[in-house]
Amino acid sequence: MRAHNGRVVAVAAESRPDPGACHADFTLLKSLLGQLTCVMLHAPGDGSGWCWSARDVRGRTLAVSPRAYERYSTCQTAYERFVSLLADTTTDDAGDPATRPAAGKAPRRPDGPPGSPGQ
Repeated sequence: MRAHNGRVVAVAAESRPDPGACHADFTLLKSLLGQLTCVMLHAPGDGSGWCWSARDVRGRTLAVSPRAYERYSTCQTAYERFVSLLADTTTDDAGDPATRPAAGKAPRRPDGPPGSPGQ
């Protein structure tokens, strides 16, 4: 999941085989918004930093932080931003990631990259 500025705010806890399955998981995550629990743990590896995970009532991890945060409070704020962004995002906003350009990049035109001759 990306913020409006293109920064990655969360990633799925498990990979999915196609965009349709990703969209279904996003729809599920959105429907469970009021039931998610934040679990904060030391980052894997050397344990420096903090990571968050969003879990449902059965304890399944559905989304995780995209990186480790140096401070516990910063990690907690990042989770709160994720929840806020999730609440403000519609399932239509998620779209098919295969058809959207990466943040900050113009879509490729059929007749060549932006700024090429003939455009």
